[in-house]
Amino acid sequence: MPSLSVVLLIPLAISPLILNLHIMAWSEALFLLTGFTGLFLIAKGLSKESKSLVFIGGVSLGLACLTRYSGVALIVSVTGAIFLHHKGKFFDRFITAVYAATPGVVLLSVWVMWTIIIGGNLANRSFGFHPIGINQLQQGLDTIASWYLIPLGLPGIAKSGILVLIAIPLLVVLEKRYKNFSEETKWNFLILIMFSIIYLIFLLISISFIDANTPLDDRILSPFFVASGLLVTAGVGHFFNVLRTSPVFKILSISLIVLSFSMISFTQRISVFQNYHKLGIGFSHQNWRESELINQLKQIPSDLTIYTNSPEGIYLLTGKISAPFPRKIDLTRQIPNPNFQEYMTQMSNEITKGDAIIAYFSSIRSKAFPDLTDINLLLPTSIRRVEYSDGLLIGSAD
Repeated sequence: MPSLSVVLLIPLAISPLILNLHIMAWSEALFLLTGFTGLFLIAKGLSKESKSLVFIGGVSLGLACLTRYSGVALIVSVTGAIFLHHKGKFFDRFITAVYAATPGVVLLSVWVMWTIIIGGNLANRSFGFHPIGINQLQQGLDTIASWYLIPLGLPGIAKSGILVLIAIPLLVVLEKRYKNFSEETKWNFLILIMFSIIYLIFLLISISFIDANTPLDDRILSPFFVASGLLVTAGVGHFFNVLRTSPVFKILSISLIVLSFSMISFTQRISVFQNYHKLGIGFSHQNWRESELINQLKQIPSDLTIYTNSPEGIYLLTGKISAPFPRKIDLTRQIPNPNFQEYMTQMSNEITKGDAIIAYFSSIRSKAFPDLTDINLLLPTSIRRVEYSDGLLIGSAD
């Protein structure tokens, strides 16, 4: 009953996670489209021994790399799968891997060179050792557990155990059915397994050596959500295929699973989506649209420098260019900024002279930026301070 098994994809396709990626217009949505299109095209090309199709799939992986540098995990996964499963000699495997990987490697290299030329570094990242913390691992576990409706209040060991109990039987079913798969399905299965593992390893390396501030939330883990979700769906589908019972029972069971899972998932997030619809999202939220501080900033002279903890919000809502506060901490490396005090003194001098002001938004909280305590300790009490419902304006805006 392969056509009925496809119904199991519905909770994955319309999941709150996927819907939220599109609502927020995050780049992960495009990454998922180009990345998984590339994986499936390569799997089809490998099954048909069509190097042209493999190359086209590689181009799609390259586009994913231009979207997010985590696309390197896609390239590594495909290359590894080719060397593991391709029936040709080593040279044939190597040539096939070149067809699959070259477009992505070339496009990723172009992106790396462009970012270094334009910004002087790799996307504001630098290498250093800052091992992943227990809090990040706990966040990642909580995120994955939430996909399968596992209560967040359970201990971490219990969540891990439940996830293992979900994964092992489904993988056993897939392994037992593996010899009956078509060649294309075998390639898809192997590539998805490889990517699920390699993507998690990539995140571990990236957090520990490149960007320690990476949260293991729905957005970052969305590629793993899709890959593992497809494997879980395939496992459940094949379980029902081998189940010796009536077709009616299978239809009712699959329908119940799909409806129950979808309804519970959306029930947990419906209030969030209702608020999106009613109040707006991000800087289009009602709080920003009706911001007293934003309205005041629209009236200040354009030649006055604005220091703020939300330069993006000011630009989008007023059209004015502003400067971010000096950073206290480099969150990507988890180290203090050695120039913080110097930059703060420079900012203070500009405000004292009347060349700059501070626009502090109360709703923006970040360990990277100074808070009001830091600012008040730095600036003389004689400097004008005007409080608004959503923040504070410091300095003369006349």
